[in-house]
Amino acid sequence: MISWPVEVVESKYSRWYEALITKAQNRTIEGYVEKHHIIPRSFGGNNSKSNLVSLTAREHYIAHALLWRIKFPPLYHSKMSYALRLMIFGAGTKKQLRNYKCHSKIYESVKIEFSQDHSTNMSGENNPFYGKKHTKESISKANQTKKETGNYGNRFKPGNKLSAEAIRKISEKAKGRTWDMIYSPEELLIRKQKRSNETRIRNTGQVFSEERRRKISEKAKGRVSPFKGVRGVVKQSPESVAKRLATMELNGITTHNKVMKICEFCSKEVKANMYSRWHGDNCKSKIDQK
Repeated sequence: MISWPVEVVESKYSRWYEALITKAQNRTIEGYVEKHHIIPRSFGGNNSKSNLVSLTAREHYIAHALLWRIKFPPLYHSKMSYALRLMIFGAGTKKQLRNYKCHSKIYESVKIEFSQDHSTNMSGENNPFYGKKHTKESISKANQTKKETGNYGNRFKPGNKLSAEAIRKISEKAKGRTWDMIYSPEELLIRKQKRSNETRIRNTGQVFSEERRRKISEKAKGRVSPFKGVRGVVKQSPESVAKRLATMELNGITTHNKVMKICEFCSKEVKANMYSRWHGDNCKSKIDQK
């Protein structure tokens, strides 16, 4: 019989927990084991032999799942919720291999309870920093420590620029790397279709303002096409050639000669291959008339 230092409501979970501990105390186990505190240290349990028991990894997880289910006072229940959460998310030591898997309902319940308990325990006067403010000295000291150690958490060091050597190493490492080294052909096709659909949906029916058109035009000035001056070296695929020829035929272009068309809405004479993009149904004059 376990002598709990806090009030415990007897239930099937408390009985199962005691049965698990009794079974473990009356056996000799070989192989991989984990030490478990019968009365958790957060309850006041110590590291004496009488309070320690050897469990398998599976039994250790079950023990903490039962402790989470047992009806302890709210403060102690939140501690058991936190302990089980650490086991679920793989926290442990080099001697304890935390690779447990839990049921989805337990995972959800633990996440919700931990979030609620943590919010309650760390809000208002329960927060150890409640009503306090960092002094200028403490802020200066913290900043100085960050500069000396280079530890800025998950953020890149402010103002830090990569050296030429670092850039060279990154470039060398990236050379020859292609997406098919990371994704399977099926995954590449899905990603391509997704990007295509997102772009089409994002641009469908969109009308650029004069200011945006001006910015696009300014940005494009002086831009050199990758195909310029390298004809015969960079070749288009048969699919792109066929697509281009079909577009030319649709617009009434039979050769590469300059063919002009007159827009019925703005009466401007434009190149036939650019007609459908900026004129006709897409003409600004037609849009303004609506």
